[in-house]
Amino acid sequence: MSMLQLLTVTWVLFTQALGDFEQAKDYQHRALEISLKQLGPEHVKLQLLTITWVLFTKALGDFEQAKDYHHRALEISLKQLGPEHVNVAATYSNLGTVHQALGDFEQAKDYHHRALEIRLKQLGPEHVNVAAIYNNLEIRLKQLGPEHVNVAATYNNLGAVHQALGDFEQAKDYHHRALEIRLKQLGPEHVNVAAIYNNLGAVLQDLGDFEQAKDYHHRALEIRLKQLGPEHVDVAATYCNLGSVHQALGDFEQAKDYHHRDLQISLKQLGPEHVDVAATYNNLGAVLQDLGDFEQAKDYHHRALEIRLKQNSSDLNMSTLQLLTITWVLFTRL
Repeated sequence: MSMLQLLTVTWVLFTQALGDFEQAKDYQHRALEISLKQLGPEHVKLQLLTITWVLFTKALGDFEQAKDYHHRALEISLKQLGPEHVNVAATYSNLGTVHQALGDFEQAKDYHHRALEIRLKQLGPEHVNVAAIYNNLEIRLKQLGPEHVNVAATYNNLGAVHQALGDFEQAKDYHHRALEIRLKQLGPEHVNVAAIYNNLGAVLQDLGDFEQAKDYHHRALEIRLKQLGPEHVDVAATYCNLGSVHQALGDFEQAKDYHHRDLQISLKQLGPEHVDVAATYNNLGAVLQDLGDFEQAKDYHHRALEIRLKQNSSDLNMSTLQLLTITWVLFTRL
């Protein structure tokens, strides 16, 4: 790798650490152009640069583009390194993460399993990169120490698991531990700190503490607007969360405004037939019911139903729920 490439990649990583993803993306493009010219499209060093590029497309919310680049990286790695190399495992793991973000959970699970099989064989059951898939707190604490950012990631994941299990107090505790580490290691305006604020807000909603939840979601919004820009999908997600909190607090007009902001970004970034757009239509329909605008509520619920039936016909429970919601809207008008 040339000195120019090394300097370019170094600058990319530096700008990423500062949260300047657009600038990082620009420098990464330059590095890829140099590598393609000097190394050719199948050189193993190009795979490293390709993975770095993927990190920025993911950070910018472009998961389809990220998926494409991960597949390119996988093709190069398989050809140059073989199917059981740890770098191949890393790419499988990254593909799993991207497919999770796209809602393709079965494919995500398959990629994570492939990554785990390789890492167990090549590294052993207690290696830190095996822990990255198991998210085993004991291994990470032993290998990295109690204040490492990867330990924070494990606390965050444990919080998500306990939230899914309905153990909201334990979930809150784990997210608070993650927040303490990330604030110390990354600073108060890092996007990963915003992610913890978002998760804490969600748990506090589950606990019924809507005022505190609102505060955390506002903190997440401030960071994401500053670091990611006003049209990022994570900003849309935060608007969605704020809409839900304001609806729970009875502030329906403010809730409607936030859900409309979410819808505008989601339509632009994800397209009109994405399942997240369907969720936003559903949220708007619920708020409009609270405001007594049943005609508009019915329209939004119909839009949500059309998308869900088209995109995921196997999701019969959600489609049935949507039909029942529309029926309830019509019934409340009688």
